[in-house]
Amino acid sequence: MKDAEMRQLSLLFEKMVANKASVDEQQKLELLYQVFIDEGREGVSNVKPFNSRKETL
Repeated sequence: MKDAEMRQLSLLFEKMVANKASVDEQQKLELLYQVFIDEGREGVSNVKPFNSRKETL
């Protein structure tokens, strides 16, 4: 996610918390949040679940 998108995501999130976001801003926040979540999932594909790892002592 680009820096400008992250700043906009943060700003819109703060407006939502303050209950001051318009409907258009709410929709934009939903889109930016989905991009943020999807990009985070791209890096997780090689992570193994914790309980499938072997303990080494």
